[in-house]
Amino acid sequence: MVILAGDAGVGKTRIARDIARAAAERGMTTLAGGCAEAELSLPYLPFLEAIGNHLTTVDTADLRERLGPPARELARLFPQLRIEASPLDPSDPIQSKLRLFESIVAVLDLASREGGALLLIEDLHWADESTRELLDYLVRRIRVQRLLVVATCRTDEIDRRHPLATSIARWERGGVRLQRLGPLDPDQVGEMLAAIMGVPAIAADVMDFFHNRSEGNPFALEEILKEALDRGGLDPRAATRLDLTSAQARLPRTVRDTVTRRVERLAWGTGEVVRAGAVLGRSFHYHTLQQTSDQSEADVHEALRVCVDQQLMEEDPASPEKYRFRHALTQAAIYEELLAPERENLHRRAALVLRADPTANPIELLRHLLAARMWTEAVPLAIDASRQAMAAHAYRDAAGLLERILPFVTDPARGELMVQLGQALHLAGDAAGGERNLKDGVALMLAAGNRSGAASGRLWLGRCHWERARPDLAKAEYERARDDLQDGGPSEDLALSYVRLASLAVFDLDGQRAVDLAEHAIEIAELAGATAPRIWAYNFLGLGLVQLRRVDEGLASLEASYQDAAARGLNVIAANALYNDIQVRIQHLRPLEAVDRLRILESLQAGSMGSLQSLRAAGQVHLWGLGNPGQALSAFQSASTLAREGDAHYWEMWLRPHMAVALAQLDRLG
Repeated sequence: MVILAGDAGVGKTRIARDIARAAAERGMTTLAGGCAEAELSLPYLPFLEAIGNHLTTVDTADLRERLGPPARELARLFPQLRIEASPLDPSDPIQSKLRLFESIVAVLDLASREGGALLLIEDLHWADESTRELLDYLVRRIRVQRLLVVATCRTDEIDRRHPLATSIARWERGGVRLQRLGPLDPDQVGEMLAAIMGVPAIAADVMDFFHNRSEGNPFALEEILKEALDRGGLDPRAATRLDLTSAQARLPRTVRDTVTRRVERLAWGTGEVVRAGAVLGRSFHYHTLQQTSDQSEADVHEALRVCVDQQLMEEDPASPEKYRFRHALTQAAIYEELLAPERENLHRRAALVLRADPTANPIELLRHLLAARMWTEAVPLAIDASRQAMAAHAYRDAAGLLERILPFVTDPARGELMVQLGQALHLAGDAAGGERNLKDGVALMLAAGNRSGAASGRLWLGRCHWERARPDLAKAEYERARDDLQDGGPSEDLALSYVRLASLAVFDLDGQRAVDLAEHAIEIAELAGATAPRIWAYNFLGLGLVQLRRVDEGLASLEASYQDAAARGLNVIAANALYNDIQVRIQHLRPLEAVDRLRILESLQAGSMGSLQSLRAAGQVHLWGLGNPGQALSAFQSASTLAREGDAHYWEMWLRPHMAVALAQLDRLG
């Protein structure tokens, strides 16, 4: 991975496009996407663009077959794969997210196998949380793939508090190359001026003037040169002739002033089109621009022609119906010059246009609704977008959406929203924020008489307590949730409350209670049609039966959980059932049977997180079942490496004492 870093306008995008052109000439698969400056953007946006465009060039049926199990996870983000995504797995959302990440690695690996692949990500400084997290995972996972990742990043957008700064520092330690691009020196400015104007050389005073005014920034140099030529400060037929006094008086001091002056000189209708485009963003569809600008089709055609001739805009190579500003600085300069009422009015127009378009990006519509202060329409759209982000495991993005609209939500909906926010924050790793919002949300929902909604919040609040090593508080919340849900009849949440309580009973070694609770969970789940909780409950039923010394019945229950989960794509539950099965067989001195189950677990798994669980189980089989501490240590060490790569800190801590036992046994054996 290489990061091209430098100030805006220094030439990062130009170099990145040259790299992409060179990669294509060498027969490499090129995937390209960019991050958006907008306050709100789709989770994993550059990967959605890059892989989405790639999928239009391949046989998706063949790709599904070659991907295998990861195709089901990938379908969460790419419905064009035409495969039904697996049901949401309530057992371990973090593992499910990592499996999604592994599916991204898998599709990039396939793309790179023939001639190698280039993944180009532009404007990394605007990356959303989910994109940074996925890229962080990708950096750790790239090992032997013929894959080059090139990202562009504006250093003027990043200070030491920017979340990307710590990521880049960590990536550099792992071998990522940070290539800083600096400004041009005076001689290079002279070369660039000569090339643009088609002359053999540039006079020293001309060169020095443009170097001082542009500070060596190539984009600034181009803009200031255009202004000089347009305003008569420079004679292109005699590049040695420059009226410094006249030029200094006429030329603007900044790129923003340059762009503003150029737009002001445009005809009124063209200027309106340009301003509408700046509100729509760096790139935009032609029809959206035409309707937002409220100009005739002929006038928009002419405006676009003028803008392309003036090098303000260009056709978007990724789509024949899209245009984009030639540089982000151009779009930003025009947008910032708009008065607040102008911006709000244009955002309102854009929102009305996108609202009438069934194919419009809902996040894009939401952005315009918020900027236009259309809160009534923005709130339900933001809630729906946050649910989609949760389904894609983009938990931080879901939390950001909910936090953005929370000030505009009043009771009784506020309590439900706070519960959703608490859930998202918990899954994003902010246990304190999750717990705080869940408590407040549950209280508001109870005050509004919404006992079932409050019970759902309690299930998540209990999970927060459990992960913070307070099983007593977790049990209390699960029991309250169960009690509040009983009168409402069978439901998925009621089944989940029994599943959670059964899991606590297993950890307390109370086999009879675990069996009773798990059987209740299964019965309720069947009545409610709650597939995942029902299958998950068989795990704890099996473990409870084993604790009651009904080992064969317990193993049969674990087998049922595995078979049903695997058939429905619930890989986390399936893997956990197999893992528990292996542990039971080891503990009951049936190591050869454990080896057979281990082979099934290894065949079920795909990617690093699956391999981690398989290696963990293999280490235990060799250590406690077969008496091979050397092979056990090797498996545990490989699992520990994968745990670090996947930020699976809990598993990494679990592996340490087992590695210590294996080392101690090896020492005793000499």
